[in-house]
Amino acid sequence: MIHLMTCYYRAGDLVPVHFPILWRIARGLVQIVTIENGKPITLAILGVGEMFGAALSDVSPCYASCLTDVKVEVIPCCLCRYLLFPENSF
Repeated sequence: MIHLMTCYYRAGDLVPVHFPILWRIARGLVQIVTIENGKPITLAILGVGEMFGAALSDVSPCYASCLTDVKVEVIPCCLCRYLLFPENSF
């Protein structure tokens, strides 16, 4: 069994979105936002079981803002392929 590192954030906190970290939401809601012409644009609202991180997006800048208290798990790079494409992993 693999144990993932867990981090906790409060509503309103920003979760770091930078390569090579991927996050999987274990509890709460996260809003993915970019800035265009000085205005925030919501790209997604993610919940339990969903993943986010710079490796999954080519949008820059990209921010992850906690809409609620959030528990996220750090996904190690060595597991990313398996979690994203389990049918093609060996």
